[in-house]
Amino acid sequence: MLRLCSHQLTVGVSKSFCKLKGICPVKKEGAILATSLTLGRMRLSLLLREEPLSDLRVVMSRFLNVLRSWLVMVSIIAMGNTLQSFRDHTFLYEKLYTGKPDLVNGLQARTFGVWTLLSSVIRCLCAIDIHNKTLYHITLWTFLLALGHFLSELFVYGTAAPTVGVLAPLMVASFSILGMLVGLRYLEVEPASRQKKRN
Repeated sequence: MLRLCSHQLTVGVSKSFCKLKGICPVKKEGAILATSLTLGRMRLSLLLREEPLSDLRVVMSRFLNVLRSWLVMVSIIAMGNTLQSFRDHTFLYEKLYTGKPDLVNGLQARTFGVWTLLSSVIRCLCAIDIHNKTLYHITLWTFLLALGHFLSELFVYGTAAPTVGVLAPLMVASFSILGMLVGLRYLEVEPASRQKKRN
C-alpha cells in the first residue's frame, strides 16, 4: 500500500515535471518513466543518508542528557566533600588517607577542599553547556587528574589503603572518563553532520 502511494506520488510529480518542461504527449510516458527513476534514486539516496544520521543523533542526544545528569550528581557529591574538608580535617584521614594519617592536617584538608570545589564547579558548568568543547575537555581532565591522584596515593605513596572511601572515587572517576570519552566521540561527529545537512 505504502509502495503504491509512493509510486503514485512519484508519477504525479513526474507528470508535473513533464508539463513544466513542455514534453509532448507522444513522448510523455518515456519521460515520466525516466523522471520517476531519477526521483526514486534521489529519494533513496536521501533516505540512506539521513535516517542513520538522525537515529545516531537521537541516541547520542539521550546519552548526553544522561551524562549531564551524571555530572550534576558528581558535582553535588564533590560539594559535600568540600564542606566536610573545611569543617573537619579528620574526615580525610578517617576515610581517604588511612595509610599515613599523621600526614593529614588542616592545611592539607583545606587544599583538598578547594581542589574538590574547583572540580565540582567545572563539572557543573560542563553539565550546563555540554557542547562547549573546551569546557568538555577541561572536565575530562578533572576526572583524569582525580584518577591519577588516587591511584598514585594508593600504589606509589602508600598514603591511601584500598578501602571503600578510596575505591568509590576511583570508580566514579573511571566511569566518568569512559562516559565522557563516548560523549566526546559524538561531539566530534556532530559538527560534521551539521555541515552535511547544510550542503
